[in-house]
Amino acid sequence: MQIKDKSILFSPSDLITFLDSHFASHMERSLLDDQSFFELMDPKDPMLQNLQTKGYEHESKFLNSLIEEGKNVLEIKNSKYELMISQTKSAMSSGVDVIAQACLQLENFIGIADFLIKVPGKSDFGEYQYGVWDTKLSKKMKPYFAIQLCCYAEMLEKYQGLKSEKVAIVLGNKKVMHIKTDDYFSYYRMLKSSFVSFHKNWDKNKLPDPAESKFHGRWSQYAKQILEKRRHLSLIANITQTQIKRLEAAGIFTIDEVANIKLRSIPKISEDILEKIKSQAEMQVLSENKDKPSYKILPHDTERNLGLSLLPPHSNFDIFFDIEGFPHVEGGLEYLWGATFFDQKGERQFRDFWGHNQEQERQAFTDFIDWAFHFGRKTQQCTFIIMVLTRLQH
Repeated sequence: MQIKDKSILFSPSDLITFLDSHFASHMERSLLDDQSFFELMDPKDPMLQNLQTKGYEHESKFLNSLIEEGKNVLEIKNSKYELMISQTKSAMSSGVDVIAQACLQLENFIGIADFLIKVPGKSDFGEYQYGVWDTKLSKKMKPYFAIQLCCYAEMLEKYQGLKSEKVAIVLGNKKVMHIKTDDYFSYYRMLKSSFVSFHKNWDKNKLPDPAESKFHGRWSQYAKQILEKRRHLSLIANITQTQIKRLEAAGIFTIDEVANIKLRSIPKISEDILEKIKSQAEMQVLSENKDKPSYKILPHDTERNLGLSLLPPHSNFDIFFDIEGFPHVEGGLEYLWGATFFDQKGERQFRDFWGHNQEQERQAFTDFIDWAFHFGRKTQQCTFIIMVLTRLQH
């Protein structure tokens, strides 16, 4: 979202922000009008910055793979939109195989597509046309990917005279997913219409309720502050939007009111569900400003083998194992193998095995299995079972 020649230009990403949260979209518009809103933004997240870097690397690798295939590739590198659009048009007219960082505009929407790739078919350019391809780190398809690509496809239609039949996503595992544009286009048009209307009638004083969405983009901390100040029902863990609406319809609007509720039932909320919501609210209110949160052990039927009742009786020979992974490296990395156990005095101990690269990961796996085996023998256990789920490289 940016102002150019006294007009606002939107991007496909702005559309996705609106899809996730009207509150976040409003805040982005507020920032456009008043730079002091920078103070309300979340601090930079090192993880998100790392993901962005990985995204650029993924895009660059795909670009290099196209060059290695012998494709005629033009990468638009200018920083001014007018020149980028002009170069994109020229490249399409001349029939370049691949246009990277192609700049497209339709009315007040502008965006830079990762790739335009030439495919057979008729268009205003002749016996060929272009399709939009985007790179994503995710290893599976997400609906909003298609919405973004539909926006690019609509802008591209202006240049080549027809809408691309298909768009494509290059996933983080290098798999290419082709999507029929028309499967998503109607929903995209409806979303875009709502977005345009929202910003056409935008009022800086009419801030959307942050409780209406789970995600708030780079305004999550500000949204949290608003909800905490209101003591909003959404602060109750595991509560649903439907339950919130039904509680509000009954005149209950805060977590404190739920914690102190005297009613046995609420219209369209069963007694059992209401009791769970009330108990959760009580625990959260009691836990506020405490180092150790309050808790309550839920009643359970010890005669039925359900949940934790399925566990065998406690033994000082038990090993409690957990594994921590980092997915943002090629192939993933299980970097920490941790085990809690009881020593011969019955005191709890902890043993850790670290792997900072894939070779060390393999070694950590081997060392853990060896240690667990010898622990079992040392404690004179006849048999023991270790279940390990891992993504080791071979």
